[in-house]
Amino acid sequence: MTNNLQNVKRDLRAFAKRCKEVHYTDDLLIKFLITGMISLTSNLFSEVTNRSIENQKQEITTSIKNMHQKVKETRRENDKLLKNTNLELIQLMEQGDHVVKAPWSNWQYGLNYFNNNWNGTYKGRGDKQEKYPYEGMFQRSLSSFERYTSPLSKNYGKLALGSFRHLASSNARSGLASSYGIASNNPAQEPIVEINVEASIRPKTVKIDIPDLGIRAPRLQALTINGTEPPAVTVPEPKTPTKEVTIVQPNASPFTGFFFDANYNAITSLGGSGTATKNVTLYSGVEPNTWTNSGGVQGASKTGYIDGTLHDVSANNTDGGKLVGRTTNILYRRGNDNGTALTLESLTLHLRGFYDGTDSAGNSSTTASSDTWSDTGRGAEGGADAKNGTSSVVPTRGTIGIHTLLNVNVKDTHATLYGRAGFLTSETWRSGTVTMSDTNIDVYNDQNSVYYIMPSAYGTLARYLSPGGANDNFYIGGLKGKTNVNLHGSGNSVYLSAGISGARHIENTGKIDSDGASNIVYSGIGYVPDWSKTWYQNRGGSPRTPRPEYGNKNIMRSVIKLGTGGGQVNLYGDENVGLFFGSKMGGNDPKSWEKNNRIAEFQTKDYIRKASFIGIYQGEIEFHAKIGEKTSVSGAAQKTITSSNLNGGNLNGNDPDFVEGGVGIFSQSGQREGISPTRDLGVPINASNGNDYTHIGTLEDDTIHNLEVGNLDVRFGSKSKNGFMIISKLGTVIDVAKPHTSTDYISGLSSNITDGLNGATTSEADASLGTVIAYSEGTWDQNIHKLGSNSTYLTDNDNRTAGSTAAELQDKPSEVNIFAPVILASKSGIAYMGDNKGTVNAGYEDTSSPHDPTKDVFIKTTAVNHKSIIGFARNEGTVNIHGDIEAIDKNATSNKFENIAGLATLDTDALKSATTGGTVNIKNGNIKISGMAGFASGNGSVVNIDNGTGNKIQTGENGALAAVNGGKVNFSGGTIYHENKAMSSNVVASGTVTVDHSKSTPFMQILMRLQ
Repeated sequence: MTNNLQNVKRDLRAFAKRCKEVHYTDDLLIKFLITGMISLTSNLFSEVTNRSIENQKQEITTSIKNMHQKVKETRRENDKLLKNTNLELIQLMEQGDHVVKAPWSNWQYGLNYFNNNWNGTYKGRGDKQEKYPYEGMFQRSLSSFERYTSPLSKNYGKLALGSFRHLASSNARSGLASSYGIASNNPAQEPIVEINVEASIRPKTVKIDIPDLGIRAPRLQALTINGTEPPAVTVPEPKTPTKEVTIVQPNASPFTGFFFDANYNAITSLGGSGTATKNVTLYSGVEPNTWTNSGGVQGASKTGYIDGTLHDVSANNTDGGKLVGRTTNILYRRGNDNGTALTLESLTLHLRGFYDGTDSAGNSSTTASSDTWSDTGRGAEGGADAKNGTSSVVPTRGTIGIHTLLNVNVKDTHATLYGRAGFLTSETWRSGTVTMSDTNIDVYNDQNSVYYIMPSAYGTLARYLSPGGANDNFYIGGLKGKTNVNLHGSGNSVYLSAGISGARHIENTGKIDSDGASNIVYSGIGYVPDWSKTWYQNRGGSPRTPRPEYGNKNIMRSVIKLGTGGGQVNLYGDENVGLFFGSKMGGNDPKSWEKNNRIAEFQTKDYIRKASFIGIYQGEIEFHAKIGEKTSVSGAAQKTITSSNLNGGNLNGNDPDFVEGGVGIFSQSGQREGISPTRDLGVPINASNGNDYTHIGTLEDDTIHNLEVGNLDVRFGSKSKNGFMIISKLGTVIDVAKPHTSTDYISGLSSNITDGLNGATTSEADASLGTVIAYSEGTWDQNIHKLGSNSTYLTDNDNRTAGSTAAELQDKPSEVNIFAPVILASKSGIAYMGDNKGTVNAGYEDTSSPHDPTKDVFIKTTAVNHKSIIGFARNEGTVNIHGDIEAIDKNATSNKFENIAGLATLDTDALKSATTGGTVNIKNGNIKISGMAGFASGNGSVVNIDNGTGNKIQTGENGALAAVNGGKVNFSGGTIYHENKAMSSNVVASGTVTVDHSKSTPFMQILMRLQ
């Protein structure tokens, strides 16, 4: 019987004892087991074998554990006994009450006990108080390494040394005696003994056959998943946008070979009145009656007129008694001293100068035109100033039709210029007003100027502006009225101003069309002060009388007002320029009047004659124009210019179906704050000629400011390609619609600026291609500007001497500052571009401390067609944008979601020496764009978007932000919508299909700062 059965029997007996009705018997046991305890069969039989094995394992484990516990307990008891024994021994040796001394030196000899308290102290020899002082408890080291490392071990020398008297370890008692208290010892080191410690456990092996119950683990059927291989991940590489900038190179040395023959007329029989020339055809420099409607004419050294009969006066003398030949000017006409105008009407003029193998600057050139006929007469002899201050004759190669003085009216007149010719010259020193009415001018070939504003010396101008006599009526000059001009040729000007100028109004309500290429509407190669800031305005208490022709005002300030009041400026040919302000003019010195002042300034006092021949303009500007609305006046394709035929609008290599490279305003004069009229622009404060120079120094009161454009409206049509509204170069600073700009004569400041023919509603079909609204390039350079009134100032500037103008301005960037909202309508257009260290500022944020918010000017920039770039900085250029940006393809029908708010690049193709990219800074507004917020490519290229978190970007294929090839984009935050169909943004209409984003990412190698 197993133990389990015995246990059941015993338990059943105990149960029977507690129940009086039940008596135990073996039969009861059997019945109980069969009927009531079937559930116990598992306990009785099925687990017997397993339990036996487990019990044996447990017994073995328990036996081993008990053996370990016994060993540990024995070791603890042994350590305790050793510790107590050591302590007792030490106390006995050092602190015992009993000390046995040598019998021959102690009176206690033979006494077998010692009383410690004898009411006295023995002071004799060998007393324990002196010989056996208490030195403290002798301790073993607590470090196992020091306690168990033998001095014979090779590792003993690695133990730290010390001098501690209470420690027993020898390495801790370096330099101490071996004795301690009354104990002393001689070191005796036991050798190192190796002990092999071997222990083994031989567990009892129990082998029991486990019965097979027939239970098997289930086998799972192999799973097969049919899937597609994931596509390869291709990192997108957004293509860096580029801009091929081809900028017109306006002639900085235009032809100025015009002069007059004093107050003499070439045709004496026509006298000096206006009525004598009515219905008369005048000619000079051409063979009469060889002119054609297409601009063809035969040149000749002849002058004459036709009043129904041909009258050639070439062999006659002028009323000055000189041979006429080809003359300097056909007519000399003077108005009345009281201001009443002389009227010329119903004139026809054919004019041509002489080509002598020199270029426009007067330098011999193998490519310059040369006439085959001989030039004779007043032109070849130089006119009124034959030698121009030199030792030999300087011919006047240009031919003028009419030279005017004081107030003159010109009506119903038609002039044709065939090269090196001018319709009318006006004296800057006696500032009369010439008013045109229904005047028409056709210009062919090159080097023509419709209106030439003749320069003078400073003293001449100052004398006529001083009080006294008839001069008081002529303190403001003007070329006004209605003149229709058609520029068929190339390299011509409508208005040319050179040298120092008096106050003058350039206004035209007529139509100026340029079918030709590389023409300039207004060419400024002279210093135009604001005379209202000088003594000459009120003349020391003698104010000017207001003039009705100037709105009953008397403010002596110049103004350019073109394309307004019903007037038009239409540029159809390639690379035409609206307004141009040039740097220091090269070539020969233009002739000027009068000689006495010229000698006083340029010879006696050594002032530099060309110091004022630089485009510094201090007046008001209102300029409206259209570029590329058509390819020509007729709408026909442009004619291509050749070396033998300059009458055409298409430059060789360009597309004749487009107007390429047209410019609204272009300045490279270097005008900016910091230039001094007396030090830099030739104001002769030390010259002397009577009272002429007494107050000339007050020109310094007219502080040179930036070139101020108050009102600008230049539109680009669908035929325009790669045009520019504003170009600033060579350190020039241009302010557009800046608050507090003078508006006494113009119609106010621009409320907005747009390049689109229809502004914000300009359709994609009507929009231009590749227009740049504001382009700034380069830095200020004295080597080109050559500022200096005399040789001393010029040398100081050239050497950048401390205190000189050039020391302050050298290498300062060109700038364009815009203070009015901008609407960009061009396809693939650029609102603001800073190139090669140039800077464009759109809006303004006050930087003074403390900040004055009333000075802030934040402007909105809107782009309405595709592929627009708001700010583009290249090769260390900078663009600063203050205000909102919106470019959502509003009017676009193609190429959507490719706009860029800020683009900065390094482009060595554009500038081989470039090593650092540009910088775009966007502040004080929100970006709302379909395309990219920032793209930086190349070393040093940075786009800083630091305008808060209100930005919304609906991405295209290039994502929202990209920095490649060392570029960097800093993004202050916003919402980026990277979706194939716009569903959650208000950038574009909900449901708008954007682009396939499967191969794009919102960020590309981007350094991003989120707020």
